[in-house]
Amino acid sequence: MISRLITLADAAALLGVGVKPLTRAATEHGFLIRIGSSSRLKESELEGLIEKCRQSQRVPASCGENARTPMSSKTMVESNAARARGIAAKLKSSSPTTSPKRDGEVVPLVRRK
Repeated sequence: MISRLITLADAAALLGVGVKPLTRAATEHGFLIRIGSSSRLKESELEGLIEKCRQSQRVPASCGENARTPMSSKTMVESNAARARGIAAKLKSSSPTTSPKRDGEVVPLVRRK
């Protein structure tokens, strides 16, 4: 049996949401039907669309014994800065000098009047 197709405006009014968010959600979840330049939804699939749009409870990205303890941004910046200073010092000490050492005398500049 063929389900009745309804316009996005009718579906949005029926659900009490805006047309643009409904269009976005229907496209994202594969419920949007395009016929030429017209966009429609199956009336019988509206409940399925609502179920797909429900937000599930968010689970922490890492949980368990190996989870990192949260750092404040200031602590993280200080940690990164200290690490960068250590790397720079290591590179500086291991790099040969690029210009030869010259023994010379410093001559003061004299201004002319």
